[in-house]
Amino acid sequence: MAILIEQEALLGDLPSLRNVEEFLRSAGYVPLDTHPFAWENRRSGFALFDARPANFVQVSGVPIPFDLIVVPLENLH
Repeated sequence: MAILIEQEALLGDLPSLRNVEEFLRSAGYVPLDTHPFAWENRRSGFALFDARPANFVQVSGVPIPFDLIVVPLENLH
């Protein structure tokens, strides 16, 4: 069995780690101290993993995420 996912290329620059962190904080996420590049948002009930600059594209000054791993917080505790 194989799964093939195709997506159009999102053109832009690689954001800095600071840009990614500011973007995530503005969306209500806080870092998870137990995992690098992991963030949680208790209000939304989700955690984001692999939220590193390589998984974002900076478009018009905004880091756009892709390939992040989204996990319900109830699965972490």
